[in-house]
Amino acid sequence: MFNYYEPTEECPEDCIFVFGSNLRGIHGAGAAYWAHMHKGAAYGITRGPTGSSYAVPTKDENLNTRLIDEIKEDIDIFAKEAFSDVLEKQFWVTPIGCGLAGYADWEIAPLFRDISNCIFPSQWAGWIEPKIQYLKHGMEGYECSSLGDKRFSALYARMPDGRSIEMHYQCDVKGYDPGGTNWKWGKGKKPRRKIDSFKEYYRLWKTWGESNINAVSELYEASAAFNYTLCDSYATSGTNQARALVALINHLLIEGKLNHQRKEVK
Repeated sequence: MFNYYEPTEECPEDCIFVFGSNLRGIHGAGAAYWAHMHKGAAYGITRGPTGSSYAVPTKDENLNTRLIDEIKEDIDIFAKEAFSDVLEKQFWVTPIGCGLAGYADWEIAPLFRDISNCIFPSQWAGWIEPKIQYLKHGMEGYECSSLGDKRFSALYARMPDGRSIEMHYQCDVKGYDPGGTNWKWGKGKKPRRKIDSFKEYYRLWKTWGESNINAVSELYEASAAFNYTLCDSYATSGTNQARALVALINHLLIEGKLNHQRKEVK
């Protein structure tokens, strides 16, 4: 059971205020400034507990936004500390990274999904408690790869220009054949520039999904037989189509763009 607060509510005195910081330790704006003024967040403390607050760095020493994977490492550390205090403290989690750092709720909220002794922003509810989940592989989910429903394979899903999502990702996003179709040149290789891989990959699926709402709705309905779980047997990392499609479905559900009524799984 998760707890949420509305934007008009203020952090109670007995809660630890969790905010987004920077690696300079300057708490000069937004929630960081509030933490300094009201919760004892000390200048120079870049991460971890400070006063009655907890800093999670979302920006680096140069005040540039950190990558999601970097932020996740600090959230994982926070999760361990929060769990150790489960009987003693409640943590008032601000929408860290979703203000000055520029991330969206759907990118940050799921990183807190397994932390129960927190009070989250109400706009995170759909991401903290998603209506559908994913597995990297296995027989327990609806297979959305070329081994299963090919409509949802990056090799077959087509973008407006006629190229597949796989072509867009390997050729354009990763930079191995910009504007081209030779997706195999980039497969299994690191991007040629520093990028947030999943964010860029998801953007492609979101563009595709906006033109294929009926197909996405059918996918959500089909997943009901698999306890609302998708899988991708080819997945070797967090950047995979099952994860992207789950994020897409949750996004569309939150926006009220999918009509399928979730069934109770027995």
